[in-house]
Amino acid sequence: MRACLCISKIGRLGEGCPFLEDVNLFHCQNVDNEALLRIVAIPSLRRLNIFGVRFARESLLNAIIAGTNLRKVVMGCNKITDTAMEVFRQKRPDIQLSLRLLSAIHAKKDRKKRGQKEQNQ
Repeated sequence: MRACLCISKIGRLGEGCPFLEDVNLFHCQNVDNEALLRIVAIPSLRRLNIFGVRFARESLLNAIIAGTNLRKVVMGCNKITDTAMEVFRQKRPDIQLSLRLLSAIHAKKDRKKRGQKEQNQ
């Protein structure tokens, strides 16, 4: 689902996939917070990547704090404040929270491309 333009009814994902453990919504720009709230309610979900999901809100972190089985969340480039992330870290230290910046991702891709060019020479 990476970089999807539009997914309809993604929030109903758990209904058809009750054993789903990993959801990667990297840069899925049209996934709204309501759908995300339904996704984090999937009991089997362990890992969630919402980097670049622009409609992610603090209510999503509150839902995760309130009780999910998540073990890892990757986020960045969305509307969640630093304060909310700090509260999240304090209340759910058992969940690995990876915060990424867009510039860091582009730098990693550039290093990989340079490495490939050097190997080809």
